[in-house]
Amino acid sequence: MQDSVLIVTLPIGENYGGILQAYALQSVISDLGYNVSTTAAVGGVGRCWKRSLKRVPGVKWLARIIKGNARNGRPEGYAEASKSFVKEYLKVVSFNEAKRNTGRYKAVIVGSDQVWREPYGALGVNFLGFVPKAVKKLSYAASFGVDNIAEYSLIQRLRARRAIKRFDAVSVREISGVAICSDFFGVEAMCHIDPTMIIGKRVYQQLADKGYNKDPGGICSYILDENEFSQSTLEAAKLHLNMASHVLLNQAALAPVEDWLRGFSDAEFIVTDSFHGTVFSIIFNKPFVTICNTVRGASRVESLLENAGLMDRLIRSESDLADFRFEESIDFAQANRWIETEQRASILYLQDVLDGIKTVR
Repeated sequence: MQDSVLIVTLPIGENYGGILQAYALQSVISDLGYNVSTTAAVGGVGRCWKRSLKRVPGVKWLARIIKGNARNGRPEGYAEASKSFVKEYLKVVSFNEAKRNTGRYKAVIVGSDQVWREPYGALGVNFLGFVPKAVKKLSYAASFGVDNIAEYSLIQRLRARRAIKRFDAVSVREISGVAICSDFFGVEAMCHIDPTMIIGKRVYQQLADKGYNKDPGGICSYILDENEFSQSTLEAAKLHLNMASHVLLNQAALAPVEDWLRGFSDAEFIVTDSFHGTVFSIIFNKPFVTICNTVRGASRVESLLENAGLMDRLIRSESDLADFRFEESIDFAQANRWIETEQRASILYLQDVLDGIKTVR
């Protein structure tokens, strides 16, 4: 396994962006000539409060009554269609298996997604504390999700600072992440694009062509957290553009990944509050509006749009919505040039660190 590389990321299967970022990073590492596999460990604050809650008498019984056949608040079989993509295109190993064999890998990469955001990631794992000294440790486009580490406890900060100093190279996804690494951890980090953007439109178009879209064209609505503001934004888009809309996210069951991509490929306009919804709007060069979603982490969307020269596509308030010009076309030339430049830089970074051509810190 000396030419093997392990990628550590968030659990894969119930999130389109999470699936596709894992697919893209694994594809890139494979193209560099390595035998690559991906693993994940469940963690974060969610598991802590659930363990505490389960100690309360009667809670387990009440949960079974409320949820019925649902798992994690979702219907049984919710992610079966999306997980079929994972089975076909990704080599995934259990964390226990990966941990047993860690010393046999040439390198372990943590990334991308919000692997360094406390409520989402198993921080002890995602700062690669389990990896032996002899194995190269690096991150690629790792994300804190927000522009601070206020969610970290003091112990978590100290452990993260100690662990990240053992990395051979540090790469983050947001500009704010560079500052966090410098100010709180005392390490220099590079900023790279989300892995979904490394492999480009052609690959996604080929996947999208395999998908099915029962509502082609019009306005594609990909909203993760519906509220009055997101509904107002969608209604405004329909009014200004004189188009019908269709919802891309089915709350009953996730559609196949290929169908999801087809939704973006076919759309004439996209309304989203999602980071990866924004990413794929840009990849497919589709007119879009992004609703700022502070709950899921605004800094990652802000960093993306600022670098792409598309900050005017972000709205935060009713005032922003009133001023937004839905009919205005988007010149994607700057965004496309930025992506091409960042693709080269990202691949060079990974190649240099993995091949040991030079030390990148």
